[in-house]
Amino acid sequence: MNLDNLIDLLKQKFVSIDIAKVKADILIYKNFLQQENQKFNLTNLCDEKDVYQKYFYESVINYHSSDFEKQNLNLLDIGSGSGIPGVLLKILFPDINLYIVEPNNKKTQFLTQLIKLLNFKNCFIENKRCETYIKDKVEFFDIVTCRAVAELRILLELSYSGLKIGGKAIFLKSHNFKNEINNAFQICNLLQIENKPDVEKVVYENKTFVRLTYPKNKSVSNKFPRNWKQILDNDKN
Repeated sequence: MNLDNLIDLLKQKFVSIDIAKVKADILIYKNFLQQENQKFNLTNLCDEKDVYQKYFYESVINYHSSDFEKQNLNLLDIGSGSGIPGVLLKILFPDINLYIVEPNNKKTQFLTQLIKLLNFKNCFIENKRCETYIKDKVEFFDIVTCRAVAELRILLELSYSGLKIGGKAIFLKSHNFKNEINNAFQICNLLQIENKPDVEKVVYENKTFVRLTYPKNKSVSNKFPRNWKQILDNDKN
């Protein structure tokens, strides 16, 4: 895949995007990612066609039917690493307020430089662990999302108190998603949420990409998220 191929696919899924601006921003992102990769150990995808396909396109393939055009939408990307999917969503939907929490200091440095290059407004990066960060952002976010960060049960606990009532937790998963849903049974009971997410599957290049969406309908106890040791221990209450 090259840049023009990527843009053609994005146009099909995100019909309202500013094509020229998106293309320019993605090129800036790609070039800076490749330039800084050895310094920050950002991705093992070195080939340009893999960066466009596996890194960029496959990171947002499941977001086309989500409402990112809501005015003043606050979106949190957990453990964004080198900016996926948060930075790419900001490129596609420049009016969102993007919040990124990333515990790795070197990757936070990279993200800070990247958003300056892209001249983003309303983009905020915190070098913290999510379970600490979210305590100061209770019921603040419209959408919380991430890609390839942790198991579903952990992500639900990390994110749910930060969602507004009516907000959504959107997590990208692989073919193993049913096992992760089953493993989230206990934390869903503790959070008092229904463990029946909306499931959307997209097949591309013989691979299945799964998006799990959990709506938030009521507040959760202020004891969540717990400390990291308790989060990792699925049997603790």
